[in-house]
Amino acid sequence: MVDSDRSKANWEKALRAMPEIEAKLGTELNCELIALSACAKRTTIYCPRRECGFLNTIPSNNKRVFPCGGCSKDISITAGTYFHKVQKFKPRLIMMELYERGIVLSANQLAKLTGVSTDTASRTLKRLALIAISEMRNLGIEIVSALCADAVCRRTTKTPAGEPPIAEETLLQLETNRQENEYSIVEMPDMSEEEKLVLQEISESGITFDQLAQKIALSIGALSAALTVLELKGLIEKQFADSYRRSKKLHLSMTMQEGDLANSHNAELAKIFVSFVKDFFQGLGRKYLQLYSALDWIAKDRRRWPSNSLIEFCASNRCVSEEEIEEYVTPLAFYVVPSSVLS
Repeated sequence: MVDSDRSKANWEKALRAMPEIEAKLGTELNCELIALSACAKRTTIYCPRRECGFLNTIPSNNKRVFPCGGCSKDISITAGTYFHKVQKFKPRLIMMELYERGIVLSANQLAKLTGVSTDTASRTLKRLALIAISEMRNLGIEIVSALCADAVCRRTTKTPAGEPPIAEETLLQLETNRQENEYSIVEMPDMSEEEKLVLQEISESGITFDQLAQKIALSIGALSAALTVLELKGLIEKQFADSYRRSKKLHLSMTMQEGDLANSHNAELAKIFVSFVKDFFQGLGRKYLQLYSALDWIAKDRRRWPSNSLIEFCASNRCVSEEEIEEYVTPLAFYVVPSSVLS
C-alpha cells in the first residue's frame, strides 16, 4: 500500500525531530534511568508477595531492584506499572516523544525509527492506548462503531473464519442482542420457568413448533401452553400455522440504537476518525477502533499530553498484559475526542 500525504509528511517531521529527541533521551541506560526516576515518584511500594505485603520506601530512583524490608527478596520499582518487565526503554520513550509532538506514525514506521519489530511497536502503542482510554470519558463523545466500517479492513482473532473483517461488527451486534434478550427474560416478571425456557429459544427471525420441541425438554402439552401464554402476553407473535417469532418490541434493534447516536455531528466525527485511521494506518481490525481513537487524542491534545507527560502517566499507571491486548474488543459505541473541545 502507498503511504498517504499526511503519513509522508509526518514521517518527514519525525526524521527532523529525531536528532533533538536523541539528544534529550541519550543512551538506553539513560532512558532506563528516566523511567526509573518517574516510577520512584511513588516513594513507596508494597511487596507483591502475598505472604509478605511489606510497605517499602523506595530507596533510590536509579536502581530498578532493591531488597524488600520485610522478606529480603528483590522488588522491582517498575512492578505493576506500564514499565513492568520492560527490557528496552528507549524505543518506548521515543514513541512517547513523537506522539507528544503530535507526530502520528504507524507501527511499521516506528519500528524503522526505533529498531524494534513492527509487532513490538504495535503492542507498545496499544498498551499506551489501553491505559489512556479511562481518561477519555470526560472529553469524549460516543459514536457507534458501525459508522467507522470504512476503517475496518484487517482481520483479528475476533474475525469469524471465512468472513471479511467487518463481520466482527455483525457478530458483536448479534451477541449484544442475545445478551440483552437474555437479561430481559431473566428480569421479566410473572413468567414461569417453562415460559422463560421457551422464550429463550425464540428469535425475531422465527422458529417452528417442531424445532422448539426438538430443542426444549418439555412435553408437547407444556410447550403448547407456554406458547399460548407468551402470545397472550405479547412477547411472541405467530407468523403462520406453527411458526413463532420474538415480538419486535422485545428485540433490541441496533438499527434504532444507531439512529439515536448517528446524528449528523457524530457522522462527521466518525468521518474524521476514519480519515485518521486510513491516512496513518491504512486501516485496522474492528476490535481496536477505541485504541486508535485514544492514540488520535494523545497526538492532538497538547493540554493533557504536554512534553514528558506520557512517561509520568505510564509510570503511575498499571501494567497491561499480552492477554488484555488480545482480548480487548471495542464496544458497539466508543469514544472519540473532537478537536473542537481541545481549542
